Amino acid sequence: MMRAVPCLFATVVFSHLLTIGVPSRAAEVLSAGDLISLAPRISSSDEKCKSIEIGGYLKEKDDFYMRFQAFYQSPDQFAFFLQDAADGTPILYSCNHKVLLYDPVSYSVLLSNDTNIEFSIMQIMDKFELSGDLIHTSKPCKLSFDIKSLLGGSVRSSKVDLVGNGKYRLTQITERGNSLVASVDMSVACPFQKLEIIDNKQHFTPICIDKILLNTPVVRDPFRFPSKETLAERITVREWPSNGLVEKLTGWALMMRACSIRVGARDSELRQTLRFPGFSTVDWEKVKENDKKFSRALRELLAPIPLK
Repeated sequence: MMRAVPCLFATVVFSHLLTIGVPSRAAEVLSAGDLISLAPRISSSDEKCKSIEIGGYLKEKDDFYMRFQAFYQSPDQFAFFLQDAADGTPILYSCNHKVLLYDPVSYSVLLSNDTNIEFSIMQIMDKFELSGDLIHTSKPCKLSFDIKSLLGGSVRSSKVDLVGNGKYRLTQITERGNSLVASVDMSVACPFQKLEIIDNKQHFTPICIDKILLNTPVVRDPFRFPSKETLAERITVREWPSNGLVEKLTGWALMMRACSIRVGARDSELRQTLRFPGFSTVDWEKVKENDKKFSRALRELLAPIPLK
């Protein structure tokens, strides 16, 4: 099971379903309460939801920056990408009951069949929760994004700015002193277009969801998983789990570890700050040499959605 626990991230499985439609009120000047009341709870389990596309990034620092993209298309197509934003190299790709994870230390990819991902974003009490649980099951994948819970928590203050015709910026100051900023456009199917969590002390945005599309045709097909034979022509493929490390670390920790290794390979000064099992024995020069070949192969084989 893959659980998200880096920095601000924790784990939860979300299944509460409500409709995603909102009324058109572009002509009105709305208050914070009005906007929050229109915030949807998005779920692939909702019959009214024919397609979802969610994209954003997780950032610990400028040189440690991961981009995620999740897709759903009714009735049962699902895909999830996690990329190292430095060059777009796929770290994890999940598509229709298959999962691939890149491990730069073993110079291979770990491949699992009959595995689904349950990807969710929500808030419980005063804690932001982002999860990507890998589950060995034949049941359909799940994608959910509870915007209403993110905006409905306890806050110190709320402010609304009208930035255009039917366009708003809602800024909430949380109890911890951070900002949650929502960009709202009342002219589109899902008015909430972007959400940012900003660390005001460090003037830093560790979490941003900058693409939220509902019931909009997926323009570029993300539901193509290469065969094991095709992958094996370019990179070593191992069945997941393949060693003790996979058993000791969760799937999300393995993704963080893969990104950390690539950061360390690029910048020798940052290696001392990396805290994962086995890093003291890493052959960094060999990682750099193999990563050049394997990362290029993964970008070409998986053809992830281009980074902005």
